[in-house]
Amino acid sequence: APDYIRLIDIREPALAQRSNNQEVDRNQQRAALIQDCTVLYTLSIGGPAAAKAVRAGLHPVKLADAVPARDELLRLQAVLARDNPPPWLVKAMGAQPRPRPLAAD
Repeated sequence: APDYIRLIDIREPALAQRSNNQEVDRNQQRAALIQDCTVLYTLSIGGPAAAKAVRAGLHPVKLADAVPARDELLRLQAVLARDNPPPWLVKAMGAQPRPRPLAAD
């Protein structure tokens, strides 16, 4: 929310388990673990993992450097507090983006 931050849960990724001698896809397991989240902040994510995250309803945000979670949440709050947040964030929140004015010629 633009006006408060609240820790809801801490989830640890389980080690990939084997089922019928086949390794369960770790990326799918991790995406399922956080499927009720909207935005996924990460330092590293490959193309296949990012695609699975998107299919699970997550919006991956790749950061260049490790930062305290609170700092990144404060930046997200500032974006949420704007009158017109970016379309990716509006869509991630489940709303329809407002039409943006066209640039004048």
